[in-house]
Amino acid sequence: MNPGYFYQSHPLTKLLVAAVISFSCFILTFFAAIILAIPLFGIGPLELINALEDLTNPENLTLLKYLQIAQSTGLFLIPPFIIAYLFSGNTLSYLKLLKAPRLLPSLIALLMIFSSLPVIAFLTQINQGLHLPEWLSPVEDWMRRAEDSAERLTEAFLHMDSAGGLLFNLLMIAVIPALGEELLFRGVVQKVFSDWTKNIHLGIFLAAALFSFLHFQFFGFLPRTLLGILFGYLFVYSGSLWYPILAHFFNNAMAVMIYYYIGKEGVEKSFEQFGKESLSFYFIVAGALVLLFLMRFFRSNFRQG
Repeated sequence: MNPGYFYQSHPLTKLLVAAVISFSCFILTFFAAIILAIPLFGIGPLELINALEDLTNPENLTLLKYLQIAQSTGLFLIPPFIIAYLFSGNTLSYLKLLKAPRLLPSLIALLMIFSSLPVIAFLTQINQGLHLPEWLSPVEDWMRRAEDSAERLTEAFLHMDSAGGLLFNLLMIAVIPALGEELLFRGVVQKVFSDWTKNIHLGIFLAAALFSFLHFQFFGFLPRTLLGILFGYLFVYSGSLWYPILAHFFNNAMAVMIYYYIGKEGVEKSFEQFGKESLSFYFIVAGALVLLFLMRFFRSNFRQG
């Protein structure tokens, strides 16, 4: 069997190859999506640019969702299969996709996500209260503007008034990101970092930090890094990429479902009340302890190799 053209390459070379392939696939896929959008949506190139700036028009939102799916597919979903083939010659084995998930460890993985919510909320509060030094205030202003812009786009995407809209959002926000991001960051990047540092734990942390950073939502960096670490340990402990994929899907799908059934105001109100509860500190500690217990249980009972 062909071991892969870059099988014996240095990890830094592998990282550069992965970056080039991901960026190239993104450019090609996104360019093709824009070309196809002209006949599909019946608009010209200039109208296409203007449409991207107006989030109040439902037709523009449909176009933006179409481009979001194209972007995620080109950047995250396609490249890992090409990269895995070049690195090993056996794509599915390299990405650890051959072992189907079992029911009990899948349920434990979902419980991990649920128990992490108080800690995630706590880290979100800390992250949003962080400030850069005064001399970096222009950078912080840019970061906050970027965060506000991303939040407005997310809110526009999450606005759903039908079951069809809910299913489409689950595909766009939960299914494709869970598959694509786990394939790239855990299936490829985490392995390369672990090989480079000769330390599995450091590989998990570095991949999680890069995973969070590349979302370019800087005031959610800490909670997203924690999720990346959790996904990384699920991958290492199980030897199967399907468990972090399921956990990632559950995390994103839960947000979509809550927004659909409760609405933005209901979600914000519940979080505000949670933060003001006198027992919120105990919820955070309890959540962290339960999460650590579940991780230990998962490692002891489902660890491979």
